[in-house]
Amino acid sequence: MVTGRTNSSFSLYFAGHLLAELLRAKDPTRLKWYNDRQLLKMAEDIGNRLLPAFNTSSGIPYSRINLRYGMLDHLKRQRDTCTACGGTMLLEMAALSRLTGNSIYEEKARKAMDFLWGQRHRASDLMGTVLNVHSGDWVRRGTAVSSLSGLELK
Repeated sequence: MVTGRTNSSFSLYFAGHLLAELLRAKDPTRLKWYNDRQLLKMAEDIGNRLLPAFNTSSGIPYSRINLRYGMLDHLKRQRDTCTACGGTMLLEMAALSRLTGNSIYEEKARKAMDFLWGQRHRASDLMGTVLNVHSGDWVRRGTAVSSLSGLELK
């Protein structure tokens, strides 16, 4: 079981690696030690632990969550998150939904990405770098948003 405090992007990368290994395990010449569904269960466990981070007014996840205890009060007071942390979960969450048959992961990630896209500057289609997860207001603008663009391409 995964326990402890972490940011959501680290947890997502971890879940992504579990999903990648799961897909590799389907090849009988690889991962011969693999116990059926073990990696999927671990990825699903992380996905379930991440879901409370999406309970914001906008659907954009909080930037930090305690994987043992969930969204503690002091974590909910941190209302700002970077654009990349809020919007790059779609690939992993969609894969998790499709492998588990539970659409909630993809739905949450898609809602976050759709909200971010709606917050873009209409004339340029550019986004800021940090926004409030409840109001959607841009807290900071700058060039670091390029990490969102790069991660979206994955």
